Amino acid sequence: MGKQRKSRNGGLIVRKRTSIQHDPRASKRARTAENDDPNTSQSASRRGSPSPGPSQGGMPDINASMSQEQLYQAARQFQAQNNELHHSQQEAARDALADVTNDGSSDDDDAATAGERKFVRSLGKKCIVTKLIWMPDEDAVFENAVDDNYNPLERFSKELGTQPQARIQGAIRDLLELIPKNYQTPDQLNGFVKTEFLAGMKDQRYAYRNGLRANPALFGRTIPEFQSSAEREKLTELVGRRLKKNKTDEYYYDTFNVPLLHEDYDGEFDVDKIFLNEKLFIVETVDKLWGLKKTTPSMIAGEAVWLRWIHSRDEESLPIGDVTSIDWAREYDAYMRFLMEGLDAQTDCVLNIFRRWDM
Repeated sequence: MGKQRKSRNGGLIVRKRTSIQHDPRASKRARTAENDDPNTSQSASRRGSPSPGPSQGGMPDINASMSQEQLYQAARQFQAQNNELHHSQQEAARDALADVTNDGSSDDDDAATAGERKFVRSLGKKCIVTKLIWMPDEDAVFENAVDDNYNPLERFSKELGTQPQARIQGAIRDLLELIPKNYQTPDQLNGFVKTEFLAGMKDQRYAYRNGLRANPALFGRTIPEFQSSAEREKLTELVGRRLKKNKTDEYYYDTFNVPLLHEDYDGEFDVDKIFLNEKLFIVETVDKLWGLKKTTPSMIAGEAVWLRWIHSRDEESLPIGDVTSIDWAREYDAYMRFLMEGLDAQTDCVLNIFRRWDM
């Protein structure tokens, strides 16, 4: 992917990036007499290194003064954490089995340490928060080279439904921006980096799904309202479901005329109120766990999708809803197009959205 500089003997020159937080390769240095001291090494081993990504939190606080609903809420939160841990363990077991049984693995795959794999997986998690929720074409993104003719404003264009190249090129740039250069050799990108990065994206989608659905009180909802797809049927109008014109029993989901996305919704889409619903800022607090300081279009678009999704009847966080058939990936693209074009044109309503989010 992209052009690699070559040394005089034809080998790839790998530029080590030293500023990546928690990157095991960034902290490697020459061994010294102190490094060779087994007591020093053992002490350092005990201390360990911080895990990449946001803090996962601990057991929810429980006390005798809590109401029955609060106790049940805490139990649901703990269950979600437990489910996420179980899911991660299953993923790790599958990855370990794949490592053992995959005879075609590259030398880079074999040489990758557990710390390096964990680091790359954390980048996949961060991608969900800062870049995109679903890859447009996983194989193409990791295999194709950068096209210098790419225009960022074409990435989310309506006219590109049958021409995904701009979307792929945009995703390639997202990928290369997140992944340090010394992880970008072709063998790594098509080996353990691809495996771990995509696994991290999947883990983060799973964490969003469980974490947000398990805490309905954050959004002013009760546990019964969120507990099943059938119960969430009552919330479909908030998600944007509308009756088709001249029909009595056929519905569609509007992309922008959505009560959940508006501040003080008054029955119609309003450019001065879209993306300003206070519930969106609740989802934003999840992003702040990553230490992010500046709001990006992908953060707003992603949180708009997640807010609608957790209120929808869908059970799985898929590009196309498993119950509603909402094309969530296209909804995300539509929000990105609105925000990117607004920033490019310096539209007042869009600039105000970013001012409010950065307050």
